[in-house]
Amino acid sequence: MAKIATEFVTAAAALAPVLELFDSLAGRPLSGVWLRHEHGCLTEAALDFGGIFLAAVAEEDFDTLKLEISARPSLTEFVDSNEMVPWSAYIGRQFSWGWLTMNQQGYVDGVLLGFGDDICPKILLNVIASEIKVGAITF
Repeated sequence: MAKIATEFVTAAAALAPVLELFDSLAGRPLSGVWLRHEHGCLTEAALDFGGIFLAAVAEEDFDTLKLEISARPSLTEFVDSNEMVPWSAYIGRQFSWGWLTMNQQGYVDGVLLGFGDDICPKILLNVIASEIKVGAITF
């Protein structure tokens, strides 16, 4: 059992730089969602939290999800998706929680996003076959 606990601590330490991205978004309202498609597949999402953007990019070589914080990116190839489901329900709501998902091969392939006072995740971004799939989470 001690070996399992050590592996969890190692994973948390390795993922800390990505998990810390969520701290920079805490309490900021989601003010815009921009999506970019290539060949009919969603490959990038840019979530605007009041001038701080969380970029989620499908890394096609390993079917992983790369997350990074940036200033306003060039959105010329993106589509304004504020009115699309599930995003429209969360525009104006504060970011509260973020989670990473890891598959059995050890690759981070998804993220769960929470908004408002509720501790439950609301949106899932998951990379499958080099494409980001977006899903609403309901309980």
